[in-house]
Amino acid sequence: MNASNQGAAWLRFDDLRRYAEHQLGTEDWVTLYSFKDEAEDSRKTIFCALVSPDHLDKSLSDTDWDLLPGDGGPHLEGRGDDSYRFVRVGDEPVEPFVLRRHFQGPKPSYCEISEEFRLFHALYEDKKTGEFFQYDEAGDEIPVARIKADTVEVRLKYLREYLTVRDMYLVILFEYARFSTDSLDDLGLSGDMRWNKRTDNLAYQGLVEKWETAALRNAASSCGLLRGKKVIRGNPGMGSQLRRRRKYEEFIYGMDPDGDEVSFTCDKGKLSNSFGANPGAPDYLTPVFFQRDVLAKYYASPDRYEVTDSGVSCGGAWSVRIDNNHFKYVTVFLGDLGDLPNKEQLYWRSFNIPPEGTISQTNFERSFLGFWVEPSAPDLFFRSRYVTFARDWYEKFGWHLFRPLSAAEGHHLTTLHIPRDGNEAAFDNLVISLTKVLIESLNGKELDKHLDKVSGEGSIAKFERYLASQKFHPEGTKLDLYRNLQGLRSGAAHIKGGNYDRFATFFGLNEKGHAETFAEILGMATDFLCKLAEHYDLGWEDPDEQQELLNKLR
Repeated sequence: MNASNQGAAWLRFDDLRRYAEHQLGTEDWVTLYSFKDEAEDSRKTIFCALVSPDHLDKSLSDTDWDLLPGDGGPHLEGRGDDSYRFVRVGDEPVEPFVLRRHFQGPKPSYCEISEEFRLFHALYEDKKTGEFFQYDEAGDEIPVARIKADTVEVRLKYLREYLTVRDMYLVILFEYARFSTDSLDDLGLSGDMRWNKRTDNLAYQGLVEKWETAALRNAASSCGLLRGKKVIRGNPGMGSQLRRRRKYEEFIYGMDPDGDEVSFTCDKGKLSNSFGANPGAPDYLTPVFFQRDVLAKYYASPDRYEVTDSGVSCGGAWSVRIDNNHFKYVTVFLGDLGDLPNKEQLYWRSFNIPPEGTISQTNFERSFLGFWVEPSAPDLFFRSRYVTFARDWYEKFGWHLFRPLSAAEGHHLTTLHIPRDGNEAAFDNLVISLTKVLIESLNGKELDKHLDKVSGEGSIAKFERYLASQKFHPEGTKLDLYRNLQGLRSGAAHIKGGNYDRFATFFGLNEKGHAETFAEILGMATDFLCKLAEHYDLGWEDPDEQQELLNKLR
């Protein structure tokens, strides 16, 4: 026993009575189920029940638990005349919030939390960790509940929201036991050693007595017991907050005659449009300019976000139309910014700059002329052509020249973009990704079917021989793009030496910088795909028109 020196106050639960009165049920995370011995000399059990308003007073009239673990689920209720009724959860004034599932077979028991609570808050369960998450409007994870073998905890904020809309109370049922090797006389305890308390939100009773049960805690001489209930209430004023209005930020969209920045809200309900709404306000289609680094966050997390030609999205949480075909900036129409969650609006606002020039020609033709035109940004154009080439090649020949990227590797294509000058780490990562897309994905097994085997031959050399055999280029021709890109990739993945400088010189990296160099590499790669498509007659547009478009991209 460890409690011989704890003293009378410990056995009387002076600390836990203060805790029950002032803290229990107010913490950010509220424990709603806990059945375990905290130590050799103490035990804590916690459970809970949902109670209707007209039953609360009766619940607090005594400290007997309203429910026991496993009780309160759907059941049959006999009526005494061989008839019965089916009782649903919620049909009675007391219902479980935590259900302890028990089975007659060998399967272990476990806890669940109210299905209605989970559905109301649209909670996602991570079955490996027992955690439940809500996703906010920005698509960010918010932990709401967690279930372990002997503990269930729920965030108070979400519990109170649920109680508010249900017009119910949650009663925390608690029982604490402590044991001491000291006798009551040694502890100076005598007289009335029972007590109780009742308020509108709390009821408990306790006692301290001699421990005489030798079969249990046989080293103890005295014990204390504290049993009670604490009420958690909803907040009637919270109901209106549950239907929160969207918040809209202001963005710089122009300059006044004095050279000062002019801003306006992105709330589309306050913008003018072609139908005469809000005269004098900026138009819905007013372009707002941002530094291109605004997209870095989304490229860095391809598991959550996707940047496409003219769009950014976060799963099913949100999406927004953008102009990422602009040569220098990213532009978004002022009204479209209102489609972003407020957290994302704040993020975008930090990259907002005064307008410079106009929107891209691509965006103008799509948005105002109603034409669908090819993307004009080198990264978007390459991605589009790569996907089209891969599809058309397979449809014509029945095998993949570039093996499809797995789900885990798909980001190497979808995150290709033009890096910012000076961001060498981003440039290196993009080179690695482009190498995976163009070189490492080459289908060596299929190429082997068309070639005599050469021992130790690399994928690039094999591809060169295959293209020569198909009269794409003369025998012995080297694919300079592929070989120098592979050289850059080796330098990006390892310590850079003299060889890297040679490959960097081929692409003019030191003179042009990271942005222009990578844009030109993508242009060379697109040009290569277009020539392959022409040679193999994949049905692409007129070669002269294709070359004219490539020249524009450069």
